[in-house]
Amino acid sequence: MPRRTRLEWSEEARAEAAAAIAWYAYDSRGVADRFLTALDAAMGTLAQFPASGVASGEGTRAIPVAGFPYRIHYREHSGRVRILAVAHTSRMPGYWKNRL
Repeated sequence: MPRRTRLEWSEEARAEAAAAIAWYAYDSRGVADRFLTALDAAMGTLAQFPASGVASGEGTRAIPVAGFPYRIHYREHSGRVRILAVAHTSRMPGYWKNRL
């Protein structure tokens, strides 16, 4: 079994995830729960397979949140993964790159 990599969230990424959950919950608690489950699954994949994301430039990678229009942008370094953004795929591409 692969070793789990330590995940570290930027404050901005944590706020983006919380905002997405709140937005979905406003319309449907069930959809918010499904988003949270998909986000947790993506985090589990990152922890086990940090190189699984698609290269997204400047040493970063991205992994989708299955079933939702979000990608998790991150950077792997020294045995840990830094979550930079939980970004909607249709809004301001690359806005999070100033977090590098």
